[in-house]
Amino acid sequence: MGNEVRQAAPVDAGDAGEIHQVVVDSIRRILGASGMDVADPVTPKEAPDPSQIVALIGFAGSALRGTLTLIAPSQLFRRSFPAHGNVTCGEWEVFDWAGELANLVLGRVKVGLAARGVDVESGTPRVMRVSQLQGLPSTEPTVCATSFSTHDGPMTVRIDAVGSNDGRLFTIDSVTDDSLPEGEVILFD
Repeated sequence: MGNEVRQAAPVDAGDAGEIHQVVVDSIRRILGASGMDVADPVTPKEAPDPSQIVALIGFAGSALRGTLTLIAPSQLFRRSFPAHGNVTCGEWEVFDWAGELANLVLGRVKVGLAARGVDVESGTPRVMRVSQLQGLPSTEPTVCATSFSTHDGPMTVRIDAVGSNDGRLFTIDSVTDDSLPEGEVILFD
């Protein structure tokens, strides 16, 4: 009974549309908290520049598993860095921040998925230059690939994922996100 093997299946087109909306809302909220204006998302049209930074973070749950990938110019990550005052951030800090930004975006995506009845846990982010990204193409289907224009260049966001069955992932019809903005804390309610 407890030893049944779940088969991976492509994510349903309706669910993929909802995941896309969760990603769009998450990017707007996270980059908006950094004071950045984000244009409407578009389908990525070209391969990323090899000098850009790529941040990847995996996630897994009983109904969905995959990877969230952010690809953007160094300057975009540098500008969104939450420095206080006139602190300049070096190359290491930019890479660390890119990983943390991927973690924040995935955290916001997790909130959106949970509001729809799908729970996932996140892994540890990995960050490198696009030119260092080697290996086989993704073995998981792309559920969402979108690009956001900012003053500092485009940020491409991809979700490559598979579901655990042939049916719909989302079991909740009405979605309410009553989570706090990033950085807010309630000690007592």
